Amino acid sequence: MTTDHAKAKAIYESYLAREAMLAPRRDYARRVAKATGGTGQTPVEPLATMGSKGGPLVCDVCRKPMILEGGAYQGLFADEGWRRNPTKDWTSWISGGMVVRIETNGMLFLFHGYPGRSGCVQIADKAERQRRADFVERPDLMEILDQLSAYFAAELPEQNSDAVLNDIYRVLFKYDPGLGVNAP
Repeated sequence: MTTDHAKAKAIYESYLAREAMLAPRRDYARRVAKATGGTGQTPVEPLATMGSKGGPLVCDVCRKPMILEGGAYQGLFADEGWRRNPTKDWTSWISGGMVVRIETNGMLFLFHGYPGRSGCVQIADKAERQRRADFVERPDLMEILDQLSAYFAAELPEQNSDAVLNDIYRVLFKYDPGLGVNAP
């Protein structure tokens, strides 16, 4: 195996390890987005129980749970409202709004507020714009992708495709917004 192939193999193994770590979090992000999706009121159970280790979902900026609005649950965090009424399929308004975002890397991010208008989502958007502006792509990226392509052609021809190289690029070398604070 050439030195370039050894480097490419190490990069490919890093990609496989990163993908294995991300896969359950991407699945989790899809489940949370589906469970909390829709317009109007939000189902309380996922807000209260789908956060890290079965706790409440929390905002990625302030790290606080969503606050319920209206009726007997006015001003309560979602997990406290759920503790008081652990009944399936009840919904509530979210005080100040809530944004559920699946980022480009497939990770879940939640924010208090409304898109482009208010709350933690506005803070997060400003910080995200700055991080994206500061991101610098590796100057040797094309060389790395060429090494990967040569390695695949010689050692793993079934992996030698633009789709695989694009996925490696997306996972290892493209701007990464991070993992988010909520996890399965």
